[in-house]
Amino acid sequence: MNNLLGDVQFFTGKKQYLKLHQDIYEPLRNMYNDLKESVCYHFDLYRNGEANRPDVLLSVLLEHQKKLFKIEKKNEKDCEWDIIYANFCDNMDDKIEEFRAKTIYHCDEEKISHHPISSIFYNKNIK
Repeated sequence: MNNLLGDVQFFTGKKQYLKLHQDIYEPLRNMYNDLKESVCYHFDLYRNGEANRPDVLLSVLLEHQKKLFKIEKKNEKDCEWDIIYANFCDNMDDKIEEFRAKTIYHCDEEKISHHPISSIFYNKNIK
């Protein structure tokens, strides 16, 4: 990734390089480091028997789940839907498309439709 950023700086200049670095590279690197340092650390402790608190592991997972995913809830009269999107990845796609359109090709951005990665259906009438 660092080599790619260096090529971008060569072709587009320092201003675009800094924008790309701040908008795309840093969030990806920070998310990776955060997952590695926090989630993997707690998994290793739990797996090795050094920690006997699964609630701590679950709270860490839920915290990171909120950073990575977005959940939309839709209600109808007899049913409910939870629609899950990969929010972090979708935001990165939008930023990459903006960079592609404005910096590389100098054209209008293409609309990226973000599709759910999962959906969960609940029937309210079943007891």
